[in-house]
Parts: sequence; structure tokens; C-alpha cells
Amino acid sequence: MLTEVKELDVLQLGKVLAALGAIVGVVVAAGILVSMLMMPQGAGARIPLLMSMLALPVIKFLAGVLIALVYNMIVPWAGGIRFHSERCD
Repeated sequence: MLTEVKELDVLQLGKVLAALGAIVGVVVAAGILVSMLMMPQGAGARIPLLMSMLALPVIKFLAGVLIALVYNMIVPWAGGIRFHSERCD
């Protein structure tokens, strides 16, 4: 079955991307923190690391909202994203 996405829910896409950004931020920050703990000179960078971890979901949310708004404006002119779907019982 060919399906076309005609409109994106702006806040929902923002929330989903923010959640993904939070997960990615925690994983990346954990890796950076471990590497910083191995280097004595890197111990002072924990505050900027935590700030970037908090900023990533906010940035992803704003990006999701902007993407959905632009997508919804373009769909009438260019058409929506098409994909094939299949019903699974």
C-alpha cells in the first residue's frame, strides 16, 4: 500500500527529536566523561559537558519544530513523503 505523509504534527516531532537528542547526549557525554577522567587536565570541563548535554535536547526540539513547519508548508507544492506500507496481522 502506497502511503503519503501530508502533514507532520509540529510539537510531536519536536518532542520525539528532543527525546532522541537527550538519549544521544547522555551516551556521548558518558563517553566524553570517561575519557576526561583518564586525563587530569580534562577534569575541569565537566560543567560545559553537562551544559551541552542539557542544550542538545532543546536544540533538537527546536530543529524538529522548524522541520515540521517547513515540511507542512512545502507539502502542498511538492507533495508529501511517500512510502510503502504493509498490514501485518
